[in-house]
Amino acid sequence: MDVEQYSTEQLAEACAYYLQAASLLAPEVPRTEDGEMVAQDFFELARIAGGSYANISGTYPVFEGSTAPVKALLLAGEPLLASGHVGIFFSPTAESSVPLNCAPAEMPFTMCHEAAHRLGLASEEEANFAAILASTASDDVRFQYAGYYLAFCYCHNALSDESPELAQAVYDWAGQTSFAEGANLVASDRYATYLHYLPYEGPAKETGEQVNDTYLKTFGEESGVKSYGMVVDYLIAWHNQS
Repeated sequence: MDVEQYSTEQLAEACAYYLQAASLLAPEVPRTEDGEMVAQDFFELARIAGGSYANISGTYPVFEGSTAPVKALLLAGEPLLASGHVGIFFSPTAESSVPLNCAPAEMPFTMCHEAAHRLGLASEEEANFAAILASTASDDVRFQYAGYYLAFCYCHNALSDESPELAQAVYDWAGQTSFAEGANLVASDRYATYLHYLPYEGPAKETGEQVNDTYLKTFGEESGVKSYGMVVDYLIAWHNQS
Protein backbone atom coordinates (compact mmCIF):
# COMPACT_ATOMS: atom_id res chain seq x y z
CA MET A 1 0.00 0.00 0.00
CA ASP A 2 0.99 3.56 -0.61
CA VAL A 3 0.81 5.33 2.76
CA GLU A 4 0.59 9.10 2.62
CA GLN A 5 -0.30 12.02 4.84
CA TYR A 6 -4.02 12.30 5.41
CA SER A 7 -6.49 14.99 6.32
CA THR A 8 -8.64 14.93 9.43
CA GLU A 9 -11.65 14.42 7.17
CA GLN A 10 -10.07 11.30 5.65
CA LEU A 11 -9.37 10.01 9.14
CA ALA A 12 -13.01 10.63 10.08
CA GLU A 13 -14.20 8.73 6.99
CA ALA A 14 -12.05 5.72 7.86
CA CYS A 15 -13.21 5.93 11.47
CA ALA A 16 -16.86 5.83 10.37
CA TYR A 17 -16.16 2.92 8.02
CA TYR A 18 -14.57 0.77 10.73
CA LEU A 19 -17.29 1.69 13.22
CA GLN A 20 -19.92 0.49 10.76
CA ALA A 21 -18.03 -2.76 10.13
CA ALA A 22 -17.65 -3.41 13.87
CA SER A 23 -21.26 -2.42 14.59
CA LEU A 24 -22.65 -4.92 12.09
CA LEU A 25 -20.69 -7.72 13.79
CA ALA A 26 -21.14 -6.63 17.41
CA PRO A 27 -24.53 -8.31 17.96
CA GLU A 28 -23.18 -11.63 16.63
CA VAL A 29 -20.49 -12.18 19.28
CA PRO A 30 -21.51 -14.01 22.49
CA ARG A 31 -23.10 -11.60 24.98
CA THR A 32 -25.17 -11.60 28.15
CA GLU A 33 -28.77 -10.40 28.18
CA ASP A 34 -27.40 -6.98 29.18
CA GLY A 35 -25.18 -6.85 26.09
CA GLU A 36 -21.90 -7.44 27.90
CA MET A 37 -19.39 -9.58 26.04
CA VAL A 38 -18.98 -13.07 27.46
CA ALA A 39 -15.40 -14.15 28.17
CA GLN A 40 -14.45 -17.00 25.84
CA ASP A 41 -12.29 -20.06 26.41
CA PHE A 42 -8.71 -18.77 26.29
CA PHE A 43 -7.20 -21.93 24.86
CA GLU A 44 -9.77 -22.21 22.08
CA LEU A 45 -9.01 -18.63 21.01
CA ALA A 46 -5.26 -19.29 21.36
CA ARG A 47 -5.50 -22.24 18.98
CA ILE A 48 -7.47 -20.24 16.40
CA ALA A 49 -5.09 -17.28 16.70
CA GLY A 50 -2.09 -19.54 16.19
CA GLY A 51 -3.37 -20.44 12.73
CA SER A 52 -5.02 -17.10 12.02
CA TYR A 53 -2.60 -16.11 9.25
CA ALA A 54 -3.30 -19.20 7.13
CA ASN A 55 -6.24 -17.46 5.42
CA ILE A 56 -4.05 -14.64 4.12
CA SER A 57 -0.68 -16.37 3.67
CA GLY A 58 -1.65 -17.50 0.17
CA THR A 59 -2.05 -13.89 -0.90
CA TYR A 60 0.77 -12.54 1.27
CA PRO A 61 3.60 -15.12 1.66
CA VAL A 62 5.19 -12.99 4.40
CA PHE A 63 2.57 -14.48 6.73
CA GLU A 64 3.65 -18.08 6.21
CA GLY A 65 5.07 -19.70 9.32
CA SER A 66 4.22 -21.29 12.65
CA THR A 67 0.58 -22.04 13.44
CA ALA A 68 1.21 -23.17 17.02
CA PRO A 69 -1.31 -21.93 19.60
CA VAL A 70 -0.54 -18.70 21.42
CA LYS A 71 0.78 -19.45 24.90
CA ALA A 72 -1.04 -18.50 28.12
CA LEU A 73 0.93 -16.42 30.59
CA LEU A 74 -0.05 -17.83 33.97
CA LEU A 75 2.05 -16.56 36.88
CA ALA A 76 3.57 -13.75 34.82
CA GLY A 77 0.25 -12.60 33.36
CA GLU A 78 -0.89 -10.27 36.14
CA PRO A 79 2.51 -8.56 36.57
CA LEU A 80 2.62 -8.02 32.81
CA LEU A 81 -0.81 -6.36 32.82
CA ALA A 82 0.26 -4.22 35.78
CA SER A 83 3.24 -3.05 33.71
CA GLY A 84 0.87 -1.78 31.02
CA HIS A 85 1.23 -4.60 28.48
CA VAL A 86 -1.23 -7.16 27.19
CA GLY A 87 1.14 -9.56 25.48
CA ILE A 88 4.77 -10.45 24.87
CA PHE A 89 6.90 -12.23 22.29
CA PHE A 90 9.91 -14.01 23.76
CA SER A 91 12.36 -14.34 20.88
CA PRO A 92 14.80 -16.92 22.39
CA THR A 93 12.00 -19.52 22.47
CA ALA A 94 9.84 -17.96 19.71
CA GLU A 95 6.83 -17.92 22.04
CA SER A 96 3.91 -15.55 21.57
CA SER A 97 2.25 -15.18 24.97
CA VAL A 98 -0.83 -13.39 26.31
CA PRO A 99 -2.17 -13.08 29.90
CA LEU A 100 -5.34 -14.98 30.72
CA ASN A 101 -7.05 -11.80 31.91
CA CYS A 102 -7.04 -9.73 28.73
CA ALA A 103 -10.24 -7.80 28.04
CA PRO A 104 -12.69 -9.98 26.05
CA ALA A 105 -13.18 -7.46 23.24
CA GLU A 106 -9.44 -7.28 22.57
CA MET A 107 -8.22 -10.80 23.26
CA PRO A 108 -8.46 -12.29 19.72
CA PHE A 109 -6.67 -9.26 18.25
CA THR A 110 -3.99 -9.29 20.96
CA MET A 111 -3.28 -12.95 20.29
CA CYS A 112 -2.95 -12.28 16.56
CA HIS A 113 -0.64 -9.35 17.28
CA GLU A 114 1.76 -11.53 19.26
CA ALA A 115 1.53 -14.25 16.59
CA ALA A 116 2.57 -11.63 14.02
CA HIS A 117 5.81 -11.04 15.94
CA ARG A 118 6.47 -14.78 15.74
CA LEU A 119 6.27 -14.52 11.93
CA GLY A 120 9.04 -11.94 11.95
CA LEU A 121 7.10 -8.66 12.05
CA ALA A 122 9.07 -6.77 14.66
CA SER A 123 7.48 -3.35 14.12
CA GLU A 124 4.57 -2.66 16.45
CA GLU A 125 2.60 -0.78 13.81
CA GLU A 126 3.05 -3.62 11.31
CA ALA A 127 2.13 -6.24 13.90
CA ASN A 128 -1.01 -4.25 14.75
CA PHE A 129 -2.03 -3.97 11.11
CA ALA A 130 -1.21 -7.63 10.45
CA ALA A 131 -3.38 -8.62 13.41
CA ILE A 132 -6.27 -6.61 11.96
CA LEU A 133 -5.80 -8.25 8.55
CA ALA A 134 -5.72 -11.74 10.07
CA SER A 135 -8.64 -11.12 12.42
CA THR A 136 -10.96 -9.65 9.82
CA ALA A 137 -10.13 -12.49 7.39
CA SER A 138 -10.94 -15.13 10.02
CA ASP A 139 -13.82 -17.59 9.70
CA ASP A 140 -14.68 -16.88 13.35
CA VAL A 141 -16.96 -13.90 14.05
CA ARG A 142 -15.23 -13.25 17.38
CA PHE A 143 -11.98 -12.56 15.53
CA GLN A 144 -13.70 -10.59 12.77
CA TYR A 145 -15.31 -8.32 15.34
CA ALA A 146 -12.09 -7.87 17.31
CA GLY A 147 -10.26 -6.82 14.14
CA TYR A 148 -12.76 -4.18 13.09
CA TYR A 149 -13.31 -3.11 16.70
CA LEU A 150 -9.59 -2.40 17.18
CA ALA A 151 -9.36 -0.71 13.77
CA PHE A 152 -12.12 1.64 14.89
CA CYS A 153 -10.55 2.20 18.31
CA TYR A 154 -7.19 3.16 16.82
CA CYS A 155 -8.80 5.54 14.34
CA HIS A 156 -11.19 7.06 16.87
CA ASN A 157 -8.41 7.65 19.40
CA ALA A 158 -6.41 9.47 16.74
CA LEU A 159 -9.46 11.44 15.62
CA SER A 160 -10.24 12.43 19.22
CA ASP A 161 -6.75 13.93 19.47
CA GLU A 162 -7.13 15.83 16.21
CA SER A 163 -10.77 16.91 16.47
CA PRO A 164 -12.95 15.96 19.45
CA GLU A 165 -15.92 17.44 17.60
CA LEU A 166 -15.50 15.14 14.60
CA ALA A 167 -14.89 12.17 16.89
CA GLN A 168 -18.23 12.82 18.60
CA ALA A 169 -19.89 13.41 15.22
CA VAL A 170 -18.93 9.87 14.14
CA TYR A 171 -20.80 8.44 17.12
CA ASP A 172 -23.74 10.79 16.52
CA TRP A 173 -23.92 9.68 12.89
CA ALA A 174 -23.84 6.00 13.84
CA GLY A 175 -26.68 6.57 16.30
CA GLN A 176 -28.95 7.55 13.42
CA THR A 177 -28.24 4.55 11.22
CA SER A 178 -29.74 1.09 10.86
CA PHE A 179 -26.78 -0.33 12.84
CA ALA A 180 -27.23 2.03 15.80
CA GLU A 181 -27.76 -0.88 18.20
CA GLY A 182 -24.44 -2.41 17.17
CA ALA A 183 -22.69 0.96 17.52
CA ASN A 184 -23.99 1.19 21.09
CA LEU A 185 -22.50 -2.24 21.77
CA VAL A 186 -19.15 -1.07 20.38
CA ALA A 187 -19.24 1.95 22.68
CA SER A 188 -20.17 -0.30 25.62
CA ASP A 189 -17.26 -2.64 24.81
CA ARG A 190 -14.86 0.30 24.84
CA TYR A 191 -16.08 1.37 28.25
CA ALA A 192 -15.99 -2.18 29.57
CA THR A 193 -12.41 -2.53 28.34
CA TYR A 194 -11.48 0.71 30.12
CA LEU A 195 -13.01 -0.59 33.36
CA HIS A 196 -11.30 -3.97 32.88
CA TYR A 197 -7.82 -2.45 32.85
CA LEU A 198 -8.47 0.33 35.36
CA PRO A 199 -7.28 -1.75 38.36
CA TYR A 200 -3.89 -2.15 36.68
CA GLU A 201 -3.21 1.59 36.56
CA GLY A 202 -0.36 2.76 38.77
CA PRO A 203 3.41 3.23 39.12
CA ALA A 204 4.18 -0.23 37.75
CA LYS A 205 2.42 0.63 34.50
CA GLU A 206 4.37 3.89 34.14
CA THR A 207 7.66 2.09 34.76
CA GLY A 208 6.72 -0.68 32.37
CA GLU A 209 5.89 1.78 29.60
CA GLN A 210 9.26 3.50 30.06
CA VAL A 211 11.05 0.15 29.84
CA ASN A 212 9.06 -0.85 26.76
CA ASP A 213 9.78 2.51 25.14
CA THR A 214 13.51 1.91 25.54
CA TYR A 215 13.14 -1.66 24.27
CA LEU A 216 11.32 -0.57 21.10
CA LYS A 217 13.88 2.13 20.34
CA THR A 218 16.67 -0.40 20.80
CA PHE A 219 15.18 -2.46 17.99
CA GLY A 220 14.74 0.48 15.62
CA GLU A 221 11.34 1.82 16.69
CA GLU A 222 12.50 5.43 16.86
CA SER A 223 9.08 6.71 17.91
CA GLY A 224 8.99 4.30 20.86
CA VAL A 225 5.57 3.64 22.38
CA LYS A 226 4.04 6.19 19.99
CA SER A 227 4.39 3.56 17.27
CA TYR A 228 1.29 1.85 18.66
CA GLY A 229 -0.84 4.62 17.18
CA MET A 230 0.90 4.86 13.82
CA VAL A 231 -1.12 1.92 12.50
CA VAL A 232 -3.80 4.51 11.74
CA ASP A 233 -1.98 5.51 8.55
CA TYR A 234 -2.16 1.92 7.35
CA LEU A 235 -5.84 1.74 8.24
CA ILE A 236 -6.70 4.87 6.26
CA ALA A 237 -4.76 3.58 3.26
CA TRP A 238 -6.51 0.19 3.53
CA HIS A 239 -9.89 1.89 3.68
CA ASN A 240 -9.04 4.05 0.65
CA GLN A 241 -8.20 0.92 -1.36
CA SER A 242 -11.35 -0.96 -0.36
